[in-house]
Amino acid sequence: MSRPKHIHIVLLGKQIDHALTGVRELDGDVVHFITSEELLCEGMYEQLEQDLENEIKFDFGGFHSIPNERLFSPFIVGDMLEIVTDIVAHESNEDYHLPALDLLENSKTPEWEGDVGSWNNSYNNQTDCIFFVGFTGGTKLMSGSAIHCANMIGAVSYYVAEGSHSMEPEVICLGSLEAPAVLLSAPDECLDTIFEYPAAEYKWVPTTNLLIRELVHLNLANEKITESGTLGYELTKEGYAHVKIAAERKLRKKSMESMTPEEVEELKNKWSSSNNPDVELDWLQDRSTLIETFFEVGYSNTEEELLQVILEKHGITGRAELREIEKSHGIELYLEIIFEDREGNEVDIGGFRQQRYGTDRIPFIEDLLLHRRYRPIDPEATRIISGDNDAEFLHYIAIKHFEKLGFKVR
Repeated sequence: MSRPKHIHIVLLGKQIDHALTGVRELDGDVVHFITSEELLCEGMYEQLEQDLENEIKFDFGGFHSIPNERLFSPFIVGDMLEIVTDIVAHESNEDYHLPALDLLENSKTPEWEGDVGSWNNSYNNQTDCIFFVGFTGGTKLMSGSAIHCANMIGAVSYYVAEGSHSMEPEVICLGSLEAPAVLLSAPDECLDTIFEYPAAEYKWVPTTNLLIRELVHLNLANEKITESGTLGYELTKEGYAHVKIAAERKLRKKSMESMTPEEVEELKNKWSSSNNPDVELDWLQDRSTLIETFFEVGYSNTEEELLQVILEKHGITGRAELREIEKSHGIELYLEIIFEDREGNEVDIGGFRQQRYGTDRIPFIEDLLLHRRYRPIDPEATRIISGDNDAEFLHYIAIKHFEKLGFKVR
């Protein structure tokens, strides 16, 4: 059975050094380029075309352009998606078309014009392809749109990092969005093993070995030859983060109320003795889930000289975390303000201490009303308290909390 065709879709700007690096590194068979109409008309890529004429390992699919006036507009996402799906259809030999759905008559079932046999034959004649999207070139908006499109078609997104001095450029593949679903559906013992041994030989039970191979497929682990000459693996940093999050979530689901104190202590000891020193055990105390870290601050985020000296000397950093916790009446969001020294110990100096904020807007509204005569009311505050987005409200509270302490966070 022949391997699937590797189709690369690469964004181009004014720099073209990266253009073919990912295609060669990831064994591409065909490469398509997406760029702006202006750069394409200026003849920016004549040298690249000459390189492609001498290339024998892969074929040139063509240039695809986006109108200049749409490069910095919301329409670029639709333009990018149209180009990408056209490339997918072309390379996959998709020559069948479903009838258009009339939204004004959405109660009717669309009918296939033709016999089912011809549809099946057309489907079976498709070419098996794996798609790669390189988002190194182009504008930031182009890159974001390309990653979005890659996720929609199940493609591998990658970035070509420039080499320094004698180092070669490095192709960095992003992990797949399938990772959380794969890990959360894995058996607990498999997840435990990979968490405890992020780099090792393939010496586990078949189910664990298969899960590791799946992580390799999802660009979250790399295979390598070990010192003993056997085949092994090593999780990437992103891969380990995914495994850690999945392990914490699965363990948190086990009702702590149904566990004896001895079982809780056993879990603590097990995870604290992991080979990775960065394992956090906060969830064993409050059973909360980290949703997002809004921002982190340090001595470089303030212009007050006294704060800079104190924060730098003691290595104090602060962060704002959006967390959720399950209670009897449902899930609650809250904001956690944390300050730690360089050893990771909690700090309690003046206003630099751990603090929590809930989603109750009443105290915030009371403060606005109390001081409305002495200071102007921020229009952003008025908009936020009139809405019902708790995460947005807590993000605003976090900003005001750190600004009051003398930090610049926006």
